[in-house]
Amino acid sequence: MSDESIWRSICGKNYCSFKMSTEDKLLCRNPNNVTGICERFSCPLANSKYATVRAIGEELYLFVKEPERLHVPKDMYEQIKLSMNYEEALKEIDTNLEFWDDKMIHKCKQKLSKFTQYLRRLEYFKEHGKAEYMVRKKKMNRREKLRALRSLNKVNFEKNIGDELMMRLESGIYGTELKDRFHIANKEVTAKEKKMKRKKRYVAEFEESAHVSDDEGDKKTKKKVAMMW
Repeated sequence: MSDESIWRSICGKNYCSFKMSTEDKLLCRNPNNVTGICERFSCPLANSKYATVRAIGEELYLFVKEPERLHVPKDMYEQIKLSMNYEEALKEIDTNLEFWDDKMIHKCKQKLSKFTQYLRRLEYFKEHGKAEYMVRKKKMNRREKLRALRSLNKVNFEKNIGDELMMRLESGIYGTELKDRFHIANKEVTAKEKKMKRKKRYVAEFEESAHVSDDEGDKKTKKKVAMMW
């Protein structure tokens, strides 16, 4: 098949496995495409004479397709390894594509410059590290926050701190003198609390007895009034 007939069969709305449509233009996912755009000039399937630059691992290669090798798909593209030096690689492209179209040479050089920038960024990330972005799960984060707030509300910090201080005091971390003073003060406080409880009980009993006597007096007065009537 000729190049024009191949292009007519895949261009426009016709099917091509490498075609990817966007809002602005059609793109091409073929790794040998020199521009990444689905068009007649850039299509690697509809051009029997074609050239592109590819990165395999961390090395750059110039892929050259000639009409003489079309009958052998395995050897259709000749792979020419390019130098890692950018200026030398440009010279190698000029020598290998000496009698080619100027536009094709220019596109190959553009792709070479993109790949060199990509490899330099890779080296930088290897030395300095790369920032990793993580997906924020809003619902899960909200649930975890609410769970943490509920658990904080349930915790009695004063009691826990008091228990920890008492444990340290009893173990002797703060010394025996402070421990003895604490026990003496604790005994005095407990004794005062007992006295206060007794006083409250006596006062309550006294008030109850006073109410009882008042009630009896009222009853007597009521009886007297009834008798007088």
